[in-house]
Amino acid sequence: MKLGYLGGAVIVLLFLAGVQTGSSIGFSPPAGPTLPTLTFVPAPTPIPAGDLTAGDHYHLAEGYYGAARYEEALAAYTQAIELSYEPLASAYLGRGMVYHDLGDYKAAIADYDLALELDPDFAEVYYRRGRAYSYLEEHRSAFLDATRTIELDPAHARAYNLRGVALDFFGQYALAVEDYTRAIELGHEPAVWPYYNRGLAYKSLGEYRLAAADFDTVITLTPGDAAAHNERGIAYDELGDHEQAIEDYTQAIALGHDPLSWPYTNRGWSYLDQGMYVHAAADFNAAIALDDMPNAYWGLGDIYYMIGQYRLALVNYRHYLASTTGEPSDYVVDRVRNLETQFEDRLL
Repeated sequence: MKLGYLGGAVIVLLFLAGVQTGSSIGFSPPAGPTLPTLTFVPAPTPIPAGDLTAGDHYHLAEGYYGAARYEEALAAYTQAIELSYEPLASAYLGRGMVYHDLGDYKAAIADYDLALELDPDFAEVYYRRGRAYSYLEEHRSAFLDATRTIELDPAHARAYNLRGVALDFFGQYALAVEDYTRAIELGHEPAVWPYYNRGLAYKSLGEYRLAAADFDTVITLTPGDAAAHNERGIAYDELGDHEQAIEDYTQAIALGHDPLSWPYTNRGWSYLDQGMYVHAAADFNAAIALDDMPNAYWGLGDIYYMIGQYRLALVNYRHYLASTTGEPSDYVVDRVRNLETQFEDRLL
């Protein structure tokens, strides 16, 4: 009934690579050939093109990339590659990162492939390629690349986080928890990603108290995180603490959770669990007005059923059955069948 993220099923949209905030992951020191640092500064004043060496183009590309001037970075990395910058694998890695941030994940993978042909033990490239595979929802390939990164660089915190995401998609939540925990132990930056992901994995395992604790940490680290409030609210609901859950859903709404219909629906269920039918109905109607949420129709059906308004209950249950995209609840199917038979005289 509660609307939140299922252990990794959408994590890749959240904290695999900063997608939720639109930020890029940045750069981690590679285990392969020595790369110049990517602590970026704005691009310097261009030198006349004819005077630029491969190294000049490479360093210009770094500056452009750090300034989020991706098209210029792409051109500069390409020039460095054409002029045979050494180590050439680093230039392909850099250009692949630009393609990734431009959303062209297949082009990024093609450059990472070229980098690995030149240097098969370049750990950072495996990690970057694994991220691109995750964005393409090719989770087996992402898992294999994350594992290879860890083999080459056992202290690569982000590779553990990445592999945890892949494990989540395969339903291997306990193993995912182990990887997220290792990422935390290794000092993953930003720390919020593995805590958030581990919280979702704990939720999928039914470990709601541990999930709530991880979302506590996420909220401490990023106080304006609406999704963490919504997820912690779900954990509190499962623990029977509906009042605390309502506080979290209310905060998620105030912070503009996307989609906003989720915390409204969830808060409606919490109110319903407490017998606060008027408040519950208001939240379910808000969720329907926002996104025509199927579960909100289910909730309204329960309210009308409980107060003896069977015709309205049936109408809302049928809306739920007609609009849900997943397997419908057996509970609702049975309730509709009973209403259509046992209470037929009341519906006429």
